[in-house]
Amino acid sequence: MLSDLAVGFLPESAIQPGMKVIADDFGLPRLADAQIALMRGSHAYGGIYDALANHIVQSMGNLDSASPSVEAAE
Repeated sequence: MLSDLAVGFLPESAIQPGMKVIADDFGLPRLADAQIALMRGSHAYGGIYDALANHIVQSMGNLDSASPSVEAAE
């Protein structure tokens, strides 16, 4: 019964042991698609900055996305 549970939404990569994925049979409405942005300062390129940005994008690889892109913030 849902009244006894805490319900939230997480990306698949954040599901931990002991958590339950609620299927359509619970009668909850579908969630709308969401977008995630990774913003970098205009100076944050090269070396460690690129490594961190690439790690974040690859770590979220199980998320459904057309083509991740990273742009400089002004």
